[in-house]
Amino acid sequence: DIVYNFDPLQIKDRFIVGSIPVGVQDTEGDIAQSSITADQSRLNFDLRTPTTYGIMRAFIEGDFAGSDDTFRMRHAFGQWRHMLAGKTWSTFMDPDASPEEIDFEGLNGRINVRQAQVRFMPTFGEDYELQFALEDPNPQIQNGSGVTRTPDIVVAGRFQPRDRLHVKLALLTREVRGQDTANGNVEKQWA
Repeated sequence: DIVYNFDPLQIKDRFIVGSIPVGVQDTEGDIAQSSITADQSRLNFDLRTPTTYGIMRAFIEGDFAGSDDTFRMRHAFGQWRHMLAGKTWSTFMDPDASPEEIDFEGLNGRINVRQAQVRFMPTFGEDYELQFALEDPNPQIQNGSGVTRTPDIVVAGRFQPRDRLHVKLALLTREVRGQDTANGNVEKQWA
């Protein structure tokens, strides 16, 4: 990627709207910048082998967007027939509805989460698929630490009457707990 910012930004190689300074004059060290980077380049291995009961698949993908341009794992999962286990896009999101883009941050308002999970995806006829997953909740809260007791439960249904048309409806249930790191108090919230 080659990025040139005409105005100063806090993050020089990505377009994060929240990093655009508003009503701030340029100060020393806070100037327009350019960057050339390969950290969004992706390297993946997709291995598939036929078995008597269907295709067995192993998929691993990473990029170089880790700290100091180190390799970072994005996806690592195994799939056999209607079962998937590993880390990949959350069952709640619809990757087929996401357009191809060069902005690493993605579209605003889109769920863009990769989770460790176990997913079951039975099909009903040619047009219907049910998706049921247990996912790592990985709660992240401010001024404390997230506490996980139960996995996220995701149930989704997908209807695809034609090749280029589909509808997906998903439901996510999760327990969100946080622990105040200053005095050890546990606060509980449901979302």
